[in-house]
Amino acid sequence: MDAKATVGIVESLLALLHDPQEAVTHIAVAFDNPIRSFRNDLFPPYKNDEGVPPELRAQFDAAEHAVGSIGVTVWSMREYEADDGLASGARRFRDQVEQVRILTPDKDLGQCLWGDRVVQVDRRQKKVTSEAVFRAERGCGPASMPDFLALTGDSADGIPGLAGFGKKSAGMLLGVYERLERIPTDRSSGRLSRAARSSSRPRWWSGATTPSSTVSWRLWSTRFRSRAPSRI
Repeated sequence: MDAKATVGIVESLLALLHDPQEAVTHIAVAFDNPIRSFRNDLFPPYKNDEGVPPELRAQFDAAEHAVGSIGVTVWSMREYEADDGLASGARRFRDQVEQVRILTPDKDLGQCLWGDRVVQVDRRQKKVTSEAVFRAERGCGPASMPDFLALTGDSADGIPGLAGFGKKSAGMLLGVYERLERIPTDRSSGRLSRAARSSSRPRWWSGATTPSSTVSWRLWSTRFRSRAPSRI
């Protein structure tokens, strides 16, 4: 059986654990296994495992086992997605550690950012995104990310946006109103504002792109930096 992906994951985690700059103290990994979730029942075109190479799909279980074998806690998501585990972990532990570092550039997780306490890390691009960086780049706050994606769409998840909205226009609009339901629909608010507020679709998409922060606890799939000098 092809095991390249599994070996790659383990090598990446071992490198992370031995990275003095990261100084990992707590770690866990969440897996989308299976890729389908309750969101597919709400919206059939939502992302699924179609198009996933068979040789990669065959390694899902092996990858989980391999990660667990090196002592890393594994959260195998079933009804929910890995994003839900990430969001739940960030929310639950952000007051207990020095910093929660979410190791994924996934746009959905932007809504979890909280000052410098919860950040996103793209290790490949060597980029750390804090709440301040997010606001500077997006033009709105982290809490507006579900509404932002409702307007612009998210091709990675198979979610369409609304015609006329790009990153800049969505960011400017949400920078003022923060939430879709707060956008006025009168003529003075402008064409795009009325389109965003009057459409029934964005509210639905907003819910579809919001990671749940209430999943049951077996693992959190983020990396934490503890106030204590302990280390895994």
